[in-house]
Amino acid sequence: MHATPVLAAACGLVLAAGGAVAVSRATDAPHAAARPTPTPAASRTPAAAPPTITDFLLPLDEAIPRYDRESDTTSQTGPIDLARAAQLGNGNAKPTAAEKQAIQRLGFLRGHSRAYADPSQLVVVYVYEWRTAAQAKTYVASAPHLQRETGRWRPGPPNAGGSCRIRQGLAIDTVTMAVGRHTFTVTDIRDGDCATHAEAARIATLQYGRAVRLHA
Repeated sequence: MHATPVLAAACGLVLAAGGAVAVSRATDAPHAAARPTPTPAASRTPAAAPPTITDFLLPLDEAIPRYDRESDTTSQTGPIDLARAAQLGNGNAKPTAAEKQAIQRLGFLRGHSRAYADPSQLVVVYVYEWRTAAQAKTYVASAPHLQRETGRWRPGPPNAGGSCRIRQGLAIDTVTMAVGRHTFTVTDIRDGDCATHAEAARIATLQYGRAVRLHA
């Protein structure tokens, strides 16, 4: 685990079946009728279990080995319920009943997040599950970080939006996108400025590819 100033500051903030059909053969008896050999029951392999909410998250430490997974306790990540989603949406203040009702009406079901760090930056990846794909797209369109007038940029994946801002001397580069009934947010927190979005765009593209494969 990387104990970096950036981390310290940022944390404050198939179903298959087959079978062979046997060929029946007549006996030598003159009037014996051909009797078919029983066909074995088709064998089946168990259907693959559907992916869980955490399966959708990109394992960044495997995709880009210089990153290390951070503990959920240190990085304040892990399961996201309705209250936590509302809290993340309003900037980490205690959510009001109205804020929780708003995201519930939007169709939020559950979420999860994980954090990764290298010596110079912290990356947090979020997944939210919604009742419908249309609701997921609506969330992206209304994502708080995309409502600001400045710092917006266009990432590569479809149904995605990006923004960057400077806070407490750190650049916070964020991409939110929708794939099916899920939305994904990649936040890259680093020393520097908002002149480039290369790392956030790279990670967002990797996350998009994993989500598409699991939705196929």
